[in-house]
Amino acid sequence: MKHDIHIEGFAFRLRPIALSDAKFIVELRSDSTLTKYLHPISPLVKDQEAYLENYFTREGDYYFVIERVINNNPEGLIALYDIDANKKCGYFGRWILKRGSQAALESALLLYRIAFDYLNLDMVYCRVIIDNEQVISFHESCGLVKHGVLPDHFTLDGITYHAIELRLERGLWPKIESNLSSKALMFSRILNR
Repeated sequence: MKHDIHIEGFAFRLRPIALSDAKFIVELRSDSTLTKYLHPISPLVKDQEAYLENYFTREGDYYFVIERVINNNPEGLIALYDIDANKKCGYFGRWILKRGSQAALESALLLYRIAFDYLNLDMVYCRVIIDNEQVISFHESCGLVKHGVLPDHFTLDGITYHAIELRLERGLWPKIESNLSSKALMFSRILNR
């Protein structure tokens, strides 16, 4: 959906995705080393523009470009979507970073701030293919808790995968925010040297 949420951290920021980002999305999502566990998209920029036009009309869907603060260069994409206003929860997804990007920790922190501080959600969850151990480990290191296994949840290229659902609930957020924020600050000092 069209929104105007901008949030800046120590080294990275999230800004709303724009139609002009279609080429960047296609370039990023066409890198097979980054998309092993992601649904494929069309390699055509015009198809991505059509997707974005549709996205702009959907409620409860916040899609962002992750940028370096120091030079405004795009580093990746991240989204909070399928917002359920009654349950006050949303899905953390569409997350992909350029090879070599150091934005993982801070982009996650900024998305959680949007979820809990801007949108007043009570819970954020993500579903990760069970074989994607690196991403599961990252989410757990951020403080997310495994909620359960979802059998045969994803199908990619005709192969069905189980998924792990991980959750971050509002009650844990203050402690987790403090921890992630101090790590992001320390890391940004090294990154911005």
